[in-house]
Amino acid sequence: MVVTPLNFRGASLSTFLILLSVLTAIFAFGRVVLVFHGLVAEPETWLLWSFSFRLMVMFWVYIDRQFRSLKLPFEFDTFVFFVWPVALPYYLYRSRGWQGLLLAASIGGLYITPSVTARIAQITLTR
Repeated sequence: MVVTPLNFRGASLSTFLILLSVLTAIFAFGRVVLVFHGLVAEPETWLLWSFSFRLMVMFWVYIDRQFRSLKLPFEFDTFVFFVWPVALPYYLYRSRGWQGLLLAASIGGLYITPSVTARIAQITLTR
């Protein structure tokens, strides 16, 4: 089966945010469970989280860019994967204006949520 951008026209921003939120919740829950059992997450789990998050963001930008017919270099998707904290706000600003920067901040918040929840659980447990 060949996947083309036309197959994903229904993949809206809300669908992307729901999937990204579910991924974030699963990882955050896993980190909190580890904290409550007195275990530390292996570095590979953080790499898996980072890889999954970046891949989802990159794939969504690719689909959204095709849908909006926004002209950017063909390697922009790779740029999003490797330096998403810079490339994603740029893309969202170009495609959505100032509201895009708020969306970029929200996505950045999702990225740090597992670490913050694990830290809060660790502080709560030590009291």
